[in-house]
Amino acid sequence: MQFSLRHLMLVVTIVACMAWQLTVAISRTRHNLEATRSSYAARLVAHMCVEHMKANNLKWPRNWGDLRDDFEPCLARSGQSWTFDDLRKRVGVDWRVKPKQISSDPGSKTVIWIASDPTREFYGLSPNEIVSRYLAATKALVD
Repeated sequence: MQFSLRHLMLVVTIVACMAWQLTVAISRTRHNLEATRSSYAARLVAHMCVEHMKANNLKWPRNWGDLRDDFEPCLARSGQSWTFDDLRKRVGVDWRVKPKQISSDPGSKTVIWIASDPTREFYGLSPNEIVSRYLAATKALVD
């Protein structure tokens, strides 16, 4: 069998297309894995905020320093492997919000989000729902 220039070009084109598709697939997989990890990180921060409110008469944390004491117990329960600094890089928190604002209209305000993609949708329970559910269970104390 004799190869012509046309056959060689066809083979090169097919190999190039396959390489491009593989690159795109790897990139999307990495992005999805990172997004999933960041979702878990945001949920962990929500649980840390809840723990902080439980220990501080329903006061919302003022900054990351307020959550440092809540990190280890929540991390142990989560089964994840994070560092505190990892969470700070991955997750955004509205430190100015008041629990009453969250409980009065749970879906209106985003208080915890993924820092690299603030508009990312959560599948399952979102960090804001974790906080809202806790506040709904303690509604009498918030009012």
